[in-house]
Amino acid sequence: MPDETPVEAREVRPWRPGDGPLRTRSWGLRGPAVEVHVEGAWRTAQVRQREDRADGTVAVQVELLLPSVGASTVRAYTWDPRSIRPVRDADEAPTEMEWDAAGRIVRTTQTPDA
Repeated sequence: MPDETPVEAREVRPWRPGDGPLRTRSWGLRGPAVEVHVEGAWRTAQVRQREDRADGTVAVQVELLLPSVGASTVRAYTWDPRSIRPVRDADEAPTEMEWDAAGRIVRTTQTPDA
């Protein structure tokens, strides 16, 4: 049986041109929700963007309420099932974008809602 002990989510720095190509999926207010283990507790967060980075890192940009901040804030965390777990699917299709290593958008796709 795998260890179910949660670990603190690891914040990841923003992607920058020079980091290699980037693929994103972004949602509006009807996007998916996750729980993020941060500041010692599971906190519900709205997913704003998923980033698939050239080095293999999957980052999830979320909006959540952090007691240390005292307000809603946006943070990006490295995907790890020990620290991030899905709680609700999206009710809308994402906008998909790809950037090259220089930071130029090379593709944008908007999938219509079903």
